[in-house]
Amino acid sequence: MRFVTTGVAFATIGVTCAVTAATSIRTVASGVRIGTPAATMRGMDDGDFREIGRVIVEALGDSPDLDGLRSRTEALCAKRPLYPGFRGWTTYMTQ
Repeated sequence: MRFVTTGVAFATIGVTCAVTAATSIRTVASGVRIGTPAATMRGMDDGDFREIGRVIVEALGDSPDLDGLRSRTEALCAKRPLYPGFRGWTTYMTQ
């Protein structure tokens, strides 16, 4: 059940991850996989990845401040946009 809670917390703070199953029973989660290509594509550096790690660790705590963590995630993304002028994919979907 903790993995379900973790997935909801990550989605709430804006962190994309995949819950993995390393057993033959696919309904039993065995880990969380977080890829780095999207972050490196943005040009994030060591300090940015440390902040991502801190946000994730805090999200896994007993009483995380999800709104505060989401603000920190959004600040990282604003600091390192996909490319200059990028407004987010959802803004393009409505045009």
